[in-house]
Amino acid sequence: MALSDDPSKKQNGPYSYQQPRGAGSFSAGFGNSSANDGFTADFDRSSGSMGWSGEAPTALNAPQFFDGIVRKRVFAYIIDFCLLCVVLTMMWVVAVIVGIFTFGLGFGPIAAIISVTPFAYHALTIGALGGATIGMRIMGIHVRTLDGRIPGLIPALIMTALFMLSLTFPVVLVIALFHDQRRMLHDIVAQVMVVNKVR
Repeated sequence: MALSDDPSKKQNGPYSYQQPRGAGSFSAGFGNSSANDGFTADFDRSSGSMGWSGEAPTALNAPQFFDGIVRKRVFAYIIDFCLLCVVLTMMWVVAVIVGIFTFGLGFGPIAAIISVTPFAYHALTIGALGGATIGMRIMGIHVRTLDGRIPGLIPALIMTALFMLSLTFPVVLVIALFHDQRRMLHDIVAQVMVVNKVR
């Protein structure tokens, strides 16, 4: 990947990055990267997108990771919500039919599965299936740990549980508008961040 000779401007695929005054330089490479003031961007072959090593990026030293991220998260949630509504409706129909034919014996187990489906969907897709729900994939965003890795199941479980809890008091989600990494409260506690999938 060719980089500009101008140290204040680096080429990152289709992206052009202008270094802010006083910020560490942004380096990009395909498979190799050069270190700077704690933050180094490189290519993550596992996800096919730009990642990083060392210090986590911020909206100041790597704005392409955070461009429109709050808006994209909102739309991703709406997509996931609509998808889950369709799936859960189908599952309830199956539960009712099974309950009728089993005189109610089969209704309880299916209802129990339905109750944990939204939680399991978010936790498994984020923690074990590439770090993104279907809605996130459509919007071109994904979840990463502070050192740029796909979060494991435990951080995903914490993130999901706190996110669902925060829906009862949505004002806490506004913190993302003022955070330099656009992280919400459940992201901070789970030690993860949601960023654009930059190619």
